Amino acid sequence: MNSMKELIDTVVNEVADLKILIMNGEQIDLEGRQNRDCYPVGYVRHTDNEMHLGNDIWLPVHLYDTAVVSCKTASKFVKYMAIAIFGIRTLKDSSISGKVSNRNIKSKPNEIPRPPLDSKKIGAIKKILRFWMLSINKTEEECDLQEIRVSKYIASKIYDLRIDQTEKKQHKKRSHKGKGNEPPETPEAAHERQEEAGGFQYDDEELHKADSDISQHLDTSEEEEAKKSNSSFEDFPM
Repeated sequence: MNSMKELIDTVVNEVADLKILIMNGEQIDLEGRQNRDCYPVGYVRHTDNEMHLGNDIWLPVHLYDTAVVSCKTASKFVKYMAIAIFGIRTLKDSSISGKVSNRNIKSKPNEIPRPPLDSKKIGAIKKILRFWMLSINKTEEECDLQEIRVSKYIASKIYDLRIDQTEKKQHKKRSHKGKGNEPPETPEAAHERQEEAGGFQYDDEELHKADSDISQHLDTSEEEEAKKSNSSFEDFPM
């Protein structure tokens, strides 16, 4: 009886999914091929309760719901999604462009550039950002403006993850109050420091520490990948 009930529930859910796709005018793969690109952004897959962010990138619905509740600005939403999709370790070890900054080319000619983040996933962040903004009644023009800033917000988060907290406090003191007899940081010095970190100023609207369920999701995903590749598993340093 239980197996029959589960089968019926599965069929009902699949029918509901098909109705959503038809309402959105999407093409349906009737032969059952793996063609996830046909799913609209925001589509929820009932079989595993994951949401399509775009570009065939999926995320547990509860993580998206947490972002909706906790993030009040586009910058916070983007940074939250970046952590949820890439993970802290990947963000710290990567860059947006995959190139060494102009300043480091001169001062550190032998520096090895960090690999660029997956553009497909960055594109998914842009798409789910637009989906979220439209859901809270933002205009298409506002969505366009924030979509342009996605790379800046992610670079800002990368910078924030890399620098030591003590160093960050010292920079803040030098910038706003000065330290002892030391003069405040000049705009030119600040510009050089920002360029070294990735070319962007870090936004005042910093994202708070990632929710613990993101860490759990990332740990699970990392463990599964490690098992597939027979590599060792190491928790993300949240």
